Amino acid sequence: MNDKSISEKLKPLHGGVVFYPREYVLDNHDFLKSYADGVTEGGKEVRVYIVPEETLIKRAQDSTSGTTIPTMDSFSETHRNAHNPCLADPNNSKDTPMGILLIEQASVDETSIAQIGKPTIIGKWASVIQIGDEGKLSEIGKGYLEVTMSPKPTGLMLELMPKFRQLNEQIAQGMRNPLDVIEEKRMLYSRIMGERKKFFVAVIIKHQELMQVTDYNIQNFRNLLAQLITRYTSEGMYGGAMIRVRSGNEVLRRFCYTCNHSYDYRKGDGSLADPFEKVDEFLKYGGRQLLNHCQRNNTCVLEVIPTQRINCARNGNDRYSKDINNSPMGESKILKTYVEKNLREVPDVNIERENGFVFSNVALRLSLLRKAGSKGNKVLSAIHAFSRPLGNIYTIDHAGKPLYKIV
Repeated sequence: MNDKSISEKLKPLHGGVVFYPREYVLDNHDFLKSYADGVTEGGKEVRVYIVPEETLIKRAQDSTSGTTIPTMDSFSETHRNAHNPCLADPNNSKDTPMGILLIEQASVDETSIAQIGKPTIIGKWASVIQIGDEGKLSEIGKGYLEVTMSPKPTGLMLELMPKFRQLNEQIAQGMRNPLDVIEEKRMLYSRIMGERKKFFVAVIIKHQELMQVTDYNIQNFRNLLAQLITRYTSEGMYGGAMIRVRSGNEVLRRFCYTCNHSYDYRKGDGSLADPFEKVDEFLKYGGRQLLNHCQRNNTCVLEVIPTQRINCARNGNDRYSKDINNSPMGESKILKTYVEKNLREVPDVNIERENGFVFSNVALRLSLLRKAGSKGNKVLSAIHAFSRPLGNIYTIDHAGKPLYKIV
């Protein structure tokens, strides 16, 4: 796989590839020559190799580094102590899934079709999305990671935010050179971000179920929304809805809202909230405005898109919080993937209120809770974006493309 002629045939793919392995073929002398045959999300037969960066391979070979790399050999293991298994099956596919891999930083060699009857995909990395036939512990589709940060400022935030804003004002007025104050801004940003408690929810957008509301009767709309937000509530996951007003190809940012189901926080016993209470809350804080606006403006349409929401497990919350807290201002991988650019450097931002989330092609790895009370509930273990950020979540169309412009 290190043959220079092979690398010359490779065409980079813009994003990753969801892969369903059907057979592993291992080379006991060189793990880079091990491969798997299988199919993609669309059912196309492919052969896949994993060839990590040379620096990562060398680091993994150093027993003191603690670095591990994904290999077909480790994915193929099925024994009890297997470190990173992903089960292959002759019938593995989107419709009958067993193990699922996400091949990342991938390139394709179409010339191999002449020799082996299928294209060859070479990825620099791979992640297990689903181990095997373990119940549905994965979700793949258009989606994003919702980042919620505590809105109530701490004492330290109240002290630091005026200093941060003052620097921005001085830059805007030409009083300070941005390069002269960048380190001070980064320090303030990091300290403010570190004060904010963060929670994460993976959201799958059910864009194919997008519907246009034509009946503006408040009670009928209330009934419709209560039904939609419970559609995907099961096994600890919750339904929701994105609601927007669109005029032609333009989505009006000020008329974009979400309405989400959840458990009843007041009871604290894991019971579900009354969906009509959630709908009434939405109507109180903006929903009625949407209905009234569309009634008065015949050029506007009201659209609702169902969503599925999966809460992040505690270790995931910690991991994604550290990514934001420990990254330089605006450089967090999570924020760069799922948040509009102009909001990433605002330490006290309320992303949901600004309607600033961005969607991608995502693959979710889920896990089951085993505590008594929550036993059997599904939570998010990891989210992997396998495309570039596609657009603001409210620009999505029925086909899952960012067709519209948000204004």
